[in-house]
Amino acid sequence: MTKPNRLMRVSTIAAVGAMFILALPALAAEAPAASEPVIDTGLQKTAATAYGKNVSQLRTDPAAIIGYFIKSALSLVGLVFMVLIIYGGFLWMTARGNEQQVEKAKNILTSSIIGMLIIGAGYALTNFVINAITAATTGVS
Repeated sequence: MTKPNRLMRVSTIAAVGAMFILALPALAAEAPAASEPVIDTGLQKTAATAYGKNVSQLRTDPAAIIGYFIKSALSLVGLVFMVLIIYGGFLWMTARGNEQQVEKAKNILTSSIIGMLIIGAGYALTNFVINAITAATTGVS
């Protein structure tokens, strides 16, 4: 591996690692303590209507917690997808006729789009199965 390629690979790995590190505080956000006053903005009623539960139950409901982590993971996957698309586009635009770099850019773009489609299909299938199981066991669709 040549020195510029190694530098590019190391900088890409460093950029992806920095994105994950910067996203960690969003994953570790805590709910306000019970003793803290809650300002009623109407969101409590909206959440209760949308989820059919009390908002305080949403904080301790295992399904809501798992859903939060899945949402966070999918957000990170979307962020990685966006970075790969930008990186592939940047490689293609700066190729200056270099066919190897154009092929590398096409491969990155194709792989990232296929990966995003697989992630989306997996989410859709999982969501369908969980909703079907929930409807069958609770009678609520």
